[in-house]
Amino acid sequence: MNFKLPPHFLFGPEPSHGWCYYYQKATFARQRGDWEEVLIIGEQAFDQGLEPQDLIEWMPFLQAYAVSGEAARLAELAPVVGADPYILGQACQIFGTMSGLSDEVLEVVESLYCGK
Repeated sequence: MNFKLPPHFLFGPEPSHGWCYYYQKATFARQRGDWEEVLIIGEQAFDQGLEPQDLIEWMPFLQAYAVSGEAARLAELAPVVGADPYILGQACQIFGTMSGLSDEVLEVVESLYCGK
């Protein structure tokens, strides 16, 4: 699904694509359950050196890594997300609601995100 651009004559040219642009696109893809699209959008943003300023904005990407079985990437990001214990707890809760995760992903989630 493509986003519609507002009329140029009213709003001017589209602004450059910063972190918020990619985060909003990834969140929209997450709402549709399009995890592959979330991963693609994330790589586009990360390749440009963009990343969240608010740690909760990692969630669409963490969820996509979990669904895709990318346990190593989840483990790599655990210290980043873990910088805020509240966000780490939120991640643990969200992962707890997800089904069909691989054993390797569940092990990373339990040990690094949920502290078990």
